[in-house]
Amino acid sequence: MNKIKITFIIGLLLLGIQGEARCFNISPNRIEINVAPSKIYRDTMTVSNKENHDLNISLRVDDWFKTSDNLKWLKVRPLKFRLKKGEEKQINYKIKVPKNAKGELSAMIFVEAKPRKPGKGMVTINTSIGVPIYAMIEGTERFEAEVEALEVVSPLPLELAVTIKNSGNVHIRPEGTIDIRNKEGKLLTLPLNKYNYPILPGSSRTLEIKTKSGLKQGEYIADIEMAYAGKKYRKKLTLITK
Repeated sequence: MNKIKITFIIGLLLLGIQGEARCFNISPNRIEINVAPSKIYRDTMTVSNKENHDLNISLRVDDWFKTSDNLKWLKVRPLKFRLKKGEEKQINYKIKVPKNAKGELSAMIFVEAKPRKPGKGMVTINTSIGVPIYAMIEGTERFEAEVEALEVVSPLPLELAVTIKNSGNVHIRPEGTIDIRNKEGKLLTLPLNKYNYPILPGSSRTLEIKTKSGLKQGEYIADIEMAYAGKKYRKKLTLITK
């Protein structure tokens, strides 16, 4: 029987989970820093082997957000190494801000682990974890966001879809609440971005909001309060359930 190779890609940016997989951990699981224009920033991340056998670790840098950057601004070393069981190793990364760069530099460091010596005919599981990097360039950030739409996907149980547009040049992680009222008063308070999802610059993202409660047929007011990067935003919209 031939060896079967299975690769799992874990998108930590989208899933909002810790940097932990079946066989190894990464810390930190997300890198968000401020860097002065034309300056160099150096730091490390740590990979830990939680398996009972050695692992071959490989790294690659990807323009995961398709920002058209050439990624020469980010260097990672080492790119390949062996990690013994129970061992941990530091990975060095360096960010060199390009001249005239504004807003934010972003990329993803993928770390893949392979068992060192898979047996004949066994199933080999390669695990890959993506660690996002956001480097905000100090003094060039522009924060601007708004709620574009709010829709009722299902009234019973209640499911909403709220679309937020980021018109700025850096990513945001908005927080806030949606208060739903009828003529008699407030009925529900729901979290706006429960899992702390990012919204990338120049893009819109639709967030799903679910609850076990429901709304009867009728007209309601949704009072949305949102906070991001020290700014506050409020908008009221009409919801109609059928």
